[in-house]
Amino acid sequence: MKNTAFIISEYDPFHNGHKYHIEQTRQAGAKRIICLMSGNFVQRGDIAFCDKYSRAKFAVDNGADLVLEIPVKNVLSGAGYFAAGATGIITLTGLNATLSFGSSANTKELKELSKKIGSVEFQNNVDIYSRENGTNHALSAYKLLLNSDPQKAQILKDPNNILALEYIKAMSDIDIFSVKRDTLFHDSSETSDKFASAKYIREEIYKTGSIQSVKEFLPENVFISLSEMMSRGEAPSDKNKFSALAMYRLISMDKNEFAEINGINQGLENRIYSAIRESSELYSLYDRVKTKRFTHSRIRQALVSSVLGIKRSDLDRPLPYIRVLGFNGEGREIIKEIRSLSSVPLIMNLSEAPDCKEKELDYRVGKLYDICRPSPLNKNAEFASKPYVSQ
Repeated sequence: MKNTAFIISEYDPFHNGHKYHIEQTRQAGAKRIICLMSGNFVQRGDIAFCDKYSRAKFAVDNGADLVLEIPVKNVLSGAGYFAAGATGIITLTGLNATLSFGSSANTKELKELSKKIGSVEFQNNVDIYSRENGTNHALSAYKLLLNSDPQKAQILKDPNNILALEYIKAMSDIDIFSVKRDTLFHDSSETSDKFASAKYIREEIYKTGSIQSVKEFLPENVFISLSEMMSRGEAPSDKNKFSALAMYRLISMDKNEFAEINGINQGLENRIYSAIRESSELYSLYDRVKTKRFTHSRIRQALVSSVLGIKRSDLDRPLPYIRVLGFNGEGREIIKEIRSLSSVPLIMNLSEAPDCKEKELDYRVGKLYDICRPSPLNKNAEFASKPYVSQ
């Protein structure tokens, strides 16, 4: 374990499992922890449960030193682009660090599997299987492994492992540390002791309108903060508002516009265009578009990218700046160090960003999120808000 550790995260919302991960990374030897976190939209292809500055606060108040934002164009992409966005920030910081992540497989197993599935021969076989069976790349890889190495195939059933494999692929020479997730759940309805998945926590709060039923799964300071945010109308985000705004944007687009969007290819634009004409609500639209080849996750990411106007060409542009979302005293020193090493600026809010397409996109994303709060903001948080600073 290096002196500095990065954790790639979403914290939507921050729960006991996330705190456990940070604590285990500290115990393994990390003196400084930097969290790379999605912003107001998250990788499952949805609006975040609560805003990015609040989630950064939860992280800093529970052991992180610095929180940086993963670009939304990478967040709303497949595992490979998500990993590339996060590891790209690590490279830009210039820091010599360990990457810490949670997975159900250990570091040795992940490295061995990464080598196997990364071979040209295996990838060619995946392409052939995918064409012959009409399945997506991930499912094709799983099916092939199930026939040749069932034990390794089980590793691919955990989304956390898939992301970990992408991290290893993106930065083959980086030092990695895996926190074993024996009792933590990814997108599961199961709970254990003080642990539950972020999905379970979100759904319980949306269903009951109360945070009380999930209190045991949250650090006390997060429970108090979220309770106060909910009472002020700051959380959770209003999914019905987002659905209505998203549908208006989607029905305003033509096939050619869809064809340019990140994640839309292989004729998917035709299927989306037709399905929109038969739908009046975003979340049911996903089910209409889904096929064996196009997973629910990919459909959500593609449609939300359509709403935000994220094109395939946007993924090719290098990151023009790094956004700071929160920090403590140690984090302040890390910021100074990164500024001396990085080739791009570290910014505290959007007013400091150079003029570019990323700045325009961040503005649109932030404004849309502000509108979808229970009580919409009358200011533009992307320019007015400052990172959370721990006192």
